[in-house]
Amino acid sequence: MRTLMLASVLLFAVSCAAGGGAAVTSNDAVSSTPKAPYGIWGEAVSTATSVEGRTIEAYKLGDGPTTVLFVGVVHGSEPVGQGLLGRFIEELKLNKAALAGRTAIVVPVLNPDGLAANTRTNARGVDLNRNFPAGNFDASARRGPEPLSEPESRFLHALIGTWKPVRIVAVHQPLRCINFDGPVGDLAAEMARLSLFPLKSDIGFPTPGSLGSWAGGDLGIGVITLEHTPSNDVLQAWIQHRESLLLALKGL
Repeated sequence: MRTLMLASVLLFAVSCAAGGGAAVTSNDAVSSTPKAPYGIWGEAVSTATSVEGRTIEAYKLGDGPTTVLFVGVVHGSEPVGQGLLGRFIEELKLNKAALAGRTAIVVPVLNPDGLAANTRTNARGVDLNRNFPAGNFDASARRGPEPLSEPESRFLHALIGTWKPVRIVAVHQPLRCINFDGPVGDLAAEMARLSLFPLKSDIGFPTPGSLGSWAGGDLGIGVITLEHTPSNDVLQAWIQHRESLLLALKGL
């Protein structure tokens, strides 16, 4: 226990020395490739290539029978997910007890091209969160000519098919709420309580072809959307959502 606490303190100190305690500027939060700004995440268990040739990486932690998928930066202009999930990976490397009976698959950056350009869409102007094969998919230039037309959405689709997660947590910005699709209302409510965010079962506007519509609505896999604030301060986001992310992995 003393070793774990010391490692956690050292990790925190290194992170703060790297500038984690200050508000994150766009240059601090954004990198052209999804490499960890707060440490080496290790070897990716699965990779793909974006439209512009950047690497998309998925990391596996734990070997339990129950898998939970975490994904960040679906929209490139919402960069806090990169640092938040990077810190989550580092936490799980130290906190092995959190992985009891669990496998975490973590994709810190799904949209590296959008992250590099600070755009919501990928390099072809497609909103990846409208490009999934949901029953409500509606083709357009913004949503793609067909479901899974983009390599980034195909990568996430393949991960879900391979790992069969019991639930999915997607980190977004800037709506400051916990939103959910599928059978995860009670868990989402507890996450909202821990994060001090309002719980919303309806985001307030249609989302055809979204991850929630497809995985949550059509497949019955619980999808929890952690909508952080507009702030890109990763340390503040980690302090606010650490317990929620750990609960999302553990479940109720």
